[in-house]
Amino acid sequence: MTLLNWLLGVLPSRGGWRDGADFVAVSFGEAKFYQKTHGWMSTIDGVVDVREGEKVTREQYEVAFAASHRPLWNGEGMPPVGCVCEREVPRGWAKCKINYVSSTLIVYQMLESGNEHSSLISAFKFRPILTEAERKRNEAIKAITDSIIDFDLAIVEHRGEESSIAIEIYSRIAAGKIPHITLK
Repeated sequence: MTLLNWLLGVLPSRGGWRDGADFVAVSFGEAKFYQKTHGWMSTIDGVVDVREGEKVTREQYEVAFAASHRPLWNGEGMPPVGCVCEREVPRGWAKCKINYVSSTLIVYQMLESGNEHSSLISAFKFRPILTEAERKRNEAIKAITDSIIDFDLAIVEHRGEESSIAIEIYSRIAAGKIPHITLK
């Protein structure tokens, strides 16, 4: 377990981060609040099973705490207030944070620019943020779909000739034209 994970499990039930503390560090098996200018402030009660000398700043804790309490959304219905997700934009998808949702209106902040926008719910598509594996899968599917679209389907006139499409896709994978898929 890391010190950050331990703090996320312990501090909320004990009033959170101590006022004036800049960081927490493990010293002699105890987690302690410190100030940069005045040093040790107090010890956090409890058994700490983390590496000696490990340190977490207030900023690191606050970012992790906010992320752990962010509403989850599986992509069904509209994203809840506070959710960080992606909104469709002309060049693909961009991250945004949902600030307000009603039956017809949504207010969101684009994270890249910081600009807040409002629109009718039906004006844009929203989706959960994809994992790296999901992004790679989608890139590969798009490349395979493009390969099928590029293929001259006019030459596949009879059942059984579909293998020529498979051969073409295999050749593109072997040539490295389909991302994230390799042959072994």
